[in-house]
Amino acid sequence: LMRRLVLPSSKNLNLMIHGPFLYTVIFFFLSNFIYSITSLTEDSGMESGLKLNDGRTIPRLGLGVFRSQPGQETKQAVLWALQSGYRHIDTAAYYRNEEDVGAAIKQFTDASGVPRESIWVTTKLGFHEGPKDYSGTIRAFEVSLKKLRLEYIDLYLIHCPNDKRNRLDQWRALEDLQKAGKARSIGVSNYGAHHLEELKSASRTVPCINQIELSPYLTRGALVDYCSNHGIAVEAYSPLTKGHKLADEQLVLLAKKYSCTPAQ
Repeated sequence: LMRRLVLPSSKNLNLMIHGPFLYTVIFFFLSNFIYSITSLTEDSGMESGLKLNDGRTIPRLGLGVFRSQPGQETKQAVLWALQSGYRHIDTAAYYRNEEDVGAAIKQFTDASGVPRESIWVTTKLGFHEGPKDYSGTIRAFEVSLKKLRLEYIDLYLIHCPNDKRNRLDQWRALEDLQKAGKARSIGVSNYGAHHLEELKSASRTVPCINQIELSPYLTRGALVDYCSNHGIAVEAYSPLTKGHKLADEQLVLLAKKYSCTPAQ
């Protein structure tokens, strides 16, 4: 599972972080942190949210399913999260578990009466199946939509900018999906400032989110500043460095000082 948490700060930028955590409760064995620095309310509970640059509000707490095995593992994880009050689920075509996320959401909404509209669902354009032009992007979106058993996606991201030949057409497809109401919010992942500048020169639509690797050991200040200055929320993956730095001497000392684990 992934857990996401939005925390306030004083600087004028938005930052969302996600990565693995260990918890005593079994279904919190992985977590996401969303760290936001603007447009935040004082409440940091399950019901609080972060306003994006398109005017929509994303729940601060969420569950991501990267590296969650397709099948019952993912389905049960999502179901547990929803039953616990989570209203934000993050998946991707590359994760190969969209069907399980969709099955869990349907089971939960059927049993609980909670409307689908109250659950924020993010998925991403796959990069693992080869290049995708405009039409290929539309088709890939429709496949994800079908697997998730949904009528629309709350947030659709281009997973990476590697397809240099097609990435502007991919963004144009996302814009049209948003205009059609099928993707309510749109953004990118793993984009550098030069990729974002390319988008800026070709489109008036500013991505609402850029998901990048970010941690205390990989701060990427210039890119974070760029996103902040252009109203783009930064969503960081692997903020815990995939566990590689949890034994860092200074981190361990700080954990002892504040009576918490290095991950916390």
